[in-house]
Amino acid sequence: MKVVYEDNSSGTSILLPQNIKNLPTGGEVTGAGKGSALSVGDKVLYSKFAGTEVMVGVDDYVILKETDVIGVVPDSFRIKDMKPQGARLLVELEKAEDSTAGGVLLTESAKEKPSTGKVVAVGPGQKGEDDEVEPVDIPVGATVLLTKYAGSEFDGDDGEKFIVVQESEVIAVLE
Repeated sequence: MKVVYEDNSSGTSILLPQNIKNLPTGGEVTGAGKGSALSVGDKVLYSKFAGTEVMVGVDDYVILKETDVIGVVPDSFRIKDMKPQGARLLVELEKAEDSTAGGVLLTESAKEKPSTGKVVAVGPGQKGEDDEVEPVDIPVGATVLLTKYAGSEFDGDDGEKFIVVQESEVIAVLE
């Protein structure tokens, strides 16, 4: 499947083939319109519920808005090396507790999703109404508290858990 990235504000588009079997929300940019923040060859992740699927000839495409692109990842697709897009943050989640305060061991499905983590990377910010980029106010290294159903979760290569969230999904900066 290929993805067409469309920036409604400037009319730019990016063509992305979905060539990654284990990441149904990823693709490689094969064409980019004038004024696009993404470049040919960029490997990107996008929201799994984003876009509209279309077929052109024998190729499948997904048409996306700019805000649907979560981040740019290196060739290795290592999540910890992702560069978030817009006003997004890449957060490494704290590990879930293995047992309750009373000592009862928890299965993976019974563990509470952590709501705190350390900011690993920050996007450049979001364009305001005046087309000026408003930078993200939360620095890399900060510990943050997130809303319960925030963002898009990803597993790291070494068992780490990551989440990409909008800056607005951060409830508080703890450190």
